[in-house]
Amino acid sequence: MDGLEGARHLNVLEEPPAVIFTTAYDQYASRLSMRMPLGYLLKPVRKEQLAASLARAGRVTRAQLQRLAAAGEARRSHIAARHREGLRLIPLEEVQYFLADQKYTTVRHVKGEDLIEDSLRLLESEFGARSCASTATRWWA
Repeated sequence: MDGLEGARHLNVLEEPPAVIFTTAYDQYASRLSMRMPLGYLLKPVRKEQLAASLARAGRVTRAQLQRLAAAGEARRSHIAARHREGLRLIPLEEVQYFLADQKYTTVRHVKGEDLIEDSLRLLESEFGARSCASTATRWWA
């Protein structure tokens, strides 16, 4: 089995692992990037490229966060916000409100505000409507 076939098998798993292909051949690049969201590195691999790819591979996905939230009896204790430098965890007790504006959700907390990937609908189902806000109305926690 070659790497592309291996990628096809991995992608059907419920929680596929993060895979970064390395290749010396440009012609495989487009086929690899379509199958594996983390993509590929062309040889010779530069240290900065490898570090950036490994950082992307280590990030928690939205599906993983939702499964973790659903698996626990109690609601989660932190809200995750992605930043260039990684994942920022905001303690739930510091959250003032969530605000949805079109396709974006903002969490306002005591240290500022951040965009998050959770939908307002998911947050409402987990924390209740009084902690969330729409574009027209704010509900304070």
